[in-house]
Amino acid sequence: MANNSTPYLTRLRYNKFLMIAAYLRVSSADQKHDSQRSEIRKYLKNNGVPLSRVVWYEDTETGTRLKRPEFDRLQADIFAGKIKTVILWKLDRLSRNLRDGVNVLADWADKGIKIIVITQQLELSGVIGRTIAALLLGLAEI
Repeated sequence: MANNSTPYLTRLRYNKFLMIAAYLRVSSADQKHDSQRSEIRKYLKNNGVPLSRVVWYEDTETGTRLKRPEFDRLQADIFAGKIKTVILWKLDRLSRNLRDGVNVLADWADKGIKIIVITQQLELSGVIGRTIAALLLGLAEI
């Protein structure tokens, strides 16, 4: 059953050209992406989004820098117009550096990318969304 609080996601299943990015990051090789992947899959299922519409990007790198292989691939796909929505398990998976995180979110907002953070129940769009994101990224840096 679709969740009415996220109508944008439920519409995505009808457009075969739009893809959703699920970005997962752990900080070291001994950690697993399993819990993040499971929560994102649950979110997608609850919102009626088929897994066939999702491209998974999974990094095993520190969040203190942006130079990460899967993040680079995600960025390339966003700027090529392949991705219109990015789902994160938690905002600090994107970055643990305030400046980098805010810059990435600003770049994505300029491209019209919708950012959904499932554990914090955020949809980051508009001025309020970016302000909340900046606060959370600042806390992640601490």
